[in-house]
Amino acid sequence: MAGTAAGTAPFQVTGDRVSAGSAAASNASKHVLAWGNNGNGQLGDGTTTNADVPVKVKLPKGVKVTQLRAGCFHTVAVTSKDHVLAWGDNGNGQLGNGTTVDSTTPVRVRLPRSTKVTAVRAGCQYSLALTSKGHVLAWGYNGFGQLCNGTSTDSDAPVRVRLPKGSKVQILSAGFNFVFASVSGGGLFVWGANNLGQFGDGTTTGSDTPVSIGPMHGGHMHGGPIGHLVSLVAGCGHTLALFSRGAVLAWGGKRSGAAWQRHHHQQRHAGRRPAARRRQGEDDQRQLRRQLRADRQGQRAGLGLQRFRPARRRRRSRGQRYAGQGRRPERMARVSGELRPGRQPRAGHRAQEVIASRKSSKQRPAGDKPR
Repeated sequence: MAGTAAGTAPFQVTGDRVSAGSAAASNASKHVLAWGNNGNGQLGDGTTTNADVPVKVKLPKGVKVTQLRAGCFHTVAVTSKDHVLAWGDNGNGQLGNGTTVDSTTPVRVRLPRSTKVTAVRAGCQYSLALTSKGHVLAWGYNGFGQLCNGTSTDSDAPVRVRLPKGSKVQILSAGFNFVFASVSGGGLFVWGANNLGQFGDGTTTGSDTPVSIGPMHGGHMHGGPIGHLVSLVAGCGHTLALFSRGAVLAWGGKRSGAAWQRHHHQQRHAGRRPAARRRQGEDDQRQLRRQLRADRQGQRAGLGLQRFRPARRRRRSRGQRYAGQGRRPERMARVSGELRPGRQPRAGHRAQEVIASRKSSKQRPAGDKPR
């Protein structure tokens, strides 16, 4: 996650990373500045007081920071001696120092002996480190399998991610609760939560072990129309991929990898005539509308709600509306006059009474008055 940062003279900012509620920036003299939310000590200044202007992180004497990453409520940093420091929230062991106690100043992560770290990543309540041998270490929260060690148990010290034998990670990205790793040869692995389709494999099933989604190329194994993978960024429930020819693909956010699948479909059917492509676009829109309706129904079911359906009024025939009960009489044959020869009234008793009264009024002598 990238954002904006500010440095004050005589510092010159060279890099920055921003979390959900705080920011940190390293400068040319290897100092670290931080500002924002400090409820868990993630600013590293020895306090838990929020800061609306940059404050200096209290690094150990003589330590120089070369890389910096900010999680939700904690921060990790790589030093010039290939060590890793961390500070802030430690409720799930994301500081990696063998405890679950928060720290308002940097503490050293307990890395395995002779391990050299070249890069760090910070997710929400967990941390990652990439070693010089291409291995990945992880520690902290593991509720969705973010540590990729075949369990869902948190760890307050680094554990090795169980990638296939011989894998050397080149690109590593930590999302909110899932991780992507690109290895030499073009292979791509992902693990953790997948409830929003952030894996891009067409499912919403998470995993605590690596899931391979194949070589990340825009076509054939040696590069397709969009080239090879250059950068990969895991966000909060979605993923972005940048390719060598400038194309950007995105998936996740309850779309179950639809964007990645649609890209491959378009590559397979690139020679279709325009009318066929228009029909395909209409089919995509209909599929999206069906998906949205299904999502809304699922949300109502999850909340215990049911769709309101008003009671249907029973539609009555004209005969029932005007003549009371029973079926509509055949044309009610001029109610004001006599019935057609051979016809019998089919209406209810009220219609028969009306007809009978009118017939009797015609047979009454002229001088008589109705009672």
